Amino acid sequence: MELGLDKLFCWQTVVFSFAIWVVTLTIRRVVEHSVPSALNKASGFYGWWNDILVPVSPVIIGAILAGSISKTFPYPEGMQLLWGRLMFGVFCGLISSKVYQIVWGVLKSKFTDDGTSVGA
Repeated sequence: MELGLDKLFCWQTVVFSFAIWVVTLTIRRVVEHSVPSALNKASGFYGWWNDILVPVSPVIIGAILAGSISKTFPYPEGMQLLWGRLMFGVFCGLISSKVYQIVWGVLKSKFTDDGTSVGA
């Protein structure tokens, strides 16, 4: 079991999860800017958007990205076949927001508000 977790928790997972987060955020901003009913609580689309589409979109985007980027991304060992890539994409989609929070927290802890490094 440890070998499986070692394969999942690697730099490829961080990069792929962060890419999913960026694509999801971009799509969310475009839809919320283009479709005003996505932010209007009185509309029927608001419930679909906030309760179903936004939470599920990273998983779907992860599967689509993993299925479409077949040979160009360095997937972890053992995940070169389509089903392995799809499961990797779903997994990365599930953890993409947590990976963003961790990466952002680490970067924030390294720099002060004036842009200088903490270690400098």
